[in-house]
Amino acid sequence: MSNAIHQRKSDFPNLVRTNAEGKDVLSFQLFKYARKHHRKSTIYLPNFSTAKILGNASGGGPNLATLISTYASERKKFRAEPGAHPVIVVVDNDDGSKQVFSVLNNLLKSKPSRDDPFVHAFGNLYVVPVPRLGREQASIEDLFSAEDKARTIDNRSFDFSKDADQLLTNGKASLAFDYVAKHPTEIDWSGFSPLLQALTDAISHFSRRPSAGPT
Repeated sequence: MSNAIHQRKSDFPNLVRTNAEGKDVLSFQLFKYARKHHRKSTIYLPNFSTAKILGNASGGGPNLATLISTYASERKKFRAEPGAHPVIVVVDNDDGSKQVFSVLNNLLKSKPSRDDPFVHAFGNLYVVPVPRLGREQASIEDLFSAEDKARTIDNRSFDFSKDADQLLTNGKASLAFDYVAKHPTEIDWSGFSPLLQALTDAISHFSRRPSAGPT
């Protein structure tokens, strides 16, 4: 996500800002996960990650559903107005996000469309599904071009399916660590434009909302 924004910043300037050192950085903070890489024997896992503090081991659908549900219930204990900035949860638009949409159904008392650019759940909490763009299901990996997904690393092709052989193929972690992180300028990021537009629209929607207490 970070690389997509930096490489498309001319089209989505509101998602970046210039810091005191004159460098372009994200205009928002990312939720920090402690990630593992199956092809590395050791990797630094920060104990201060937001996920660890909140008890969310990963960004999987069930964990995100729990996070949203807990946030909704806990915020009712405070009289303060919602945060000054939106909290945006990006979810894959597939079977893994069923629990997230189930929580949204309960909170909104209605069924949001999976094709909505974003869903305003409550207060400052928004959910942005990965755009399906005519597909039955969509994960963030689907936003990469066919050419990029056809590349190989160490003679291994990419396979993002649940039953992929991690010894013979490269999965999501390898895509992030071994390809995206090392070759951001060589990637076709145009497929991410609908998602980045949805993020921009959610931020804009929150900025236009009148100040109010928890709802």
